Amino acid sequence: MTERSTTHPLRAALLGLVVLAVVAAGCSSKKSTAATTSTTAAAATTTTTATSATAAVTVVAPDPSGLADPSNFGQQTVVAVPKAGHPVVAFTYLKATGATNGDQLDTAAYDPTAKAWKAPVTLATGTFTRNGTATVAMAADPSTSTVALAYETEDASSTSTALKLAFSTDEGSTWTTDTVATGDAENPAIAMAGGKVAVSYYSNQTSSQIDVAETPALSATSTWTVTPAPVITGTQARDEQAGIAFDPAGTAHLAYNLAPDNGYDTVVAAWTVGASAAVKVFDSNNVQNDSSVVGLGFKGSEAFIVSSLVNSSSPTAGANEIFWLLTSSDDGATWSTASAIPPQTGASSPFSVSIAVTAAEVLLTYVPNGGSGGAACGEPSLALSTDLQHWTTCSPEGTTTANTPSIGSNEEPNDAAGPEGAFYAVFQNSSPGPGAPGGVLVWTQPPPSGSSGSSTTTTTSAGGSTTTTSSAGATTTTAAPG
Repeated sequence: MTERSTTHPLRAALLGLVVLAVVAAGCSSKKSTAATTSTTAAAATTTTTATSATAAVTVVAPDPSGLADPSNFGQQTVVAVPKAGHPVVAFTYLKATGATNGDQLDTAAYDPTAKAWKAPVTLATGTFTRNGTATVAMAADPSTSTVALAYETEDASSTSTALKLAFSTDEGSTWTTDTVATGDAENPAIAMAGGKVAVSYYSNQTSSQIDVAETPALSATSTWTVTPAPVITGTQARDEQAGIAFDPAGTAHLAYNLAPDNGYDTVVAAWTVGASAAVKVFDSNNVQNDSSVVGLGFKGSEAFIVSSLVNSSSPTAGANEIFWLLTSSDDGATWSTASAIPPQTGASSPFSVSIAVTAAEVLLTYVPNGGSGGAACGEPSLALSTDLQHWTTCSPEGTTTANTPSIGSNEEPNDAAGPEGAFYAVFQNSSPGPGAPGGVLVWTQPPPSGSSGSSTTTTTSAGGSTTTTSSAGATTTTAAPG
């Protein structure tokens, strides 16, 4: 794995002016055609915006008393929001030392009556990896009350033994568990829609490949149809988490990284599940990438992929410190030229990415993979856009003083959208302080509404993109095509 060292102007500075209402609760991816893409890092234009808005950070579960290593509690966090709009969270608690199986996978549900998080309950015990790969993934069906949690089981040596899927039809109060795959099944990702479920994972049982398992209905003995994702000529599957999503018609789509058989040209592929071939979307231009992040989403009928591939050995304008964004308006058959989504000032490329989409906005939640030490905001980074062109990036607490955030995250955060248009981002707070205790926290942003008290000053310079910095320090960037 890679070494780690917001709102759009309509709601600009929301992240920078976030209200830290910290409350302890509970126990404390059709026919495929090749697409050619080119990339160019964008020059920046600066805009200053000030406004007022409201968001909140709440504590799902604080660090247990006497915890020796706070980074072990909530190391992997996921969130999903079913039809009623009440979020459900799951996280790993790495309790084991040495070759034992004492780790926990815990879940916590939100109680709308008490307006508080219920005490976490343990769903599974075993060994949950410490090597930085994803072992849990979560999704909800926006049309029902069903939530599903895919998780990898391991033996004491962190070798994958099975991929399980626990599901709840009562918003996380009770759970039923099914087995999706046995043997080596790693890096799961999951999507749900219209009663359907699709789970992707890396399999190394007979050959190295990415599989997609689908079922039309969940039960304790679900019938799973497993299809291997095709590779592009000259490539092979890469052991990394894929991006998976359903289109508006209910067809699953996949975005995934492929390693070259020779050389260093990593490829991002897109596949309509069930199609005979995948589409080459993007590549690293023969630049070595030891690891990279890929995500997939749909904003209406428009598909989009985000990728952290470095594709220049001599990048300009921070080309190796951003996401690349590519879009498709023909159901993934062809893809746009890549455009850049720069990170918040002072931060670098992402360690992981999670995507949430509402009718109004898109949210990317990720942890920067280091930086210059002068980041204006803390972690995790939250990037918001209403049009996939203008992005505002900051953090749950907004700007920090002397670059010492009270909210930080050194592990993989996750996000989800509620049916009413709210966003939720869950993360491990590895930097407890006066603003919030350590533990598992959730940032919540209400649905867009009429904004007030906003003023905007824009300074334009020559270049291909526009960067907006709020008075609170949030950074908005208009991505320019390469």
